[in-house]
Amino acid sequence: MWELYSQQVGGIVGDEMGLGKTCQVISFLAGLHYSGKITKPIIVLCPATLLKQWVDEFHRWWPPLRVTILHSSGSGMLDVKREARFEDDLDDDRRKKSRGRRTHRSGM
Repeated sequence: MWELYSQQVGGIVGDEMGLGKTCQVISFLAGLHYSGKITKPIIVLCPATLLKQWVDEFHRWWPPLRVTILHSSGSGMLDVKREARFEDDLDDDRRKKSRGRRTHRSGM
């Protein structure tokens, strides 16, 4: 993957099932991100039947990454309730941090 990235070309990870393609790609992308080499969105193409699995794996292996499914139907591929809870949790965390900063400042 590094060689393809260095040559600025795309590639296909076509290993046999169960060899960790998903984890390898997520790890590679996370490494590029943390080294400051990713400056644009990333597109992962996969069969529609695997979209939810990819999202779940990104959430499992690289939780801070924002993942969006781009699919014409979208029906049944995304757990809207789970995503809404995740967004609510993020909003709650942001509010708590914001309150903590205000409380700390006012106590000075």
